[in-house]
Amino acid sequence: MSEDLKTTEENYVSKTELTDLVNKMAKLETMLDRVVGTVVKRGPIQSAPKPMEVEATPDDITIPPSFRQAVDEILGKDFGCRVIYDANGSGFMFSILVPLEKSNAKKDYLETYKHDIRTRSLTGGEGLAGVREWCTRVRKNLERDNIKFPII
Repeated sequence: MSEDLKTTEENYVSKTELTDLVNKMAKLETMLDRVVGTVVKRGPIQSAPKPMEVEATPDDITIPPSFRQAVDEILGKDFGCRVIYDANGSGFMFSILVPLEKSNAKKDYLETYKHDIRTRSLTGGEGLAGVREWCTRVRKNLERDNIKFPII
């Protein structure tokens, strides 16, 4: 045990080595101060904002691109559309939102409801064909009042 406590020349460092170590530690401290100073100047790290968690309902489901394309081709890009799927999965309600400048709804109706929305219930089997047929019917109704549409 006493042998462990004994020291030899090999366990000591020279004055030059100690001075070199102290200088390196001072440089390291300076560099660390710069890094800490930079972090402090930038302020605390903020995490990315969390997206809003919104519970999706059947009314919020995205419109299939083929439905939107059918509306654009038959009626025009200024017409809106909305799809509300049946909770039982048996079909859907398809609505066309007619721009007020192209609407042929009576003034009393527009004053009361503020919108011209044409809705039709379609079965799942009708799908895109049913949407195209409904768009064509709405177009024919509006053409009676000389509303201009894109050429099909």
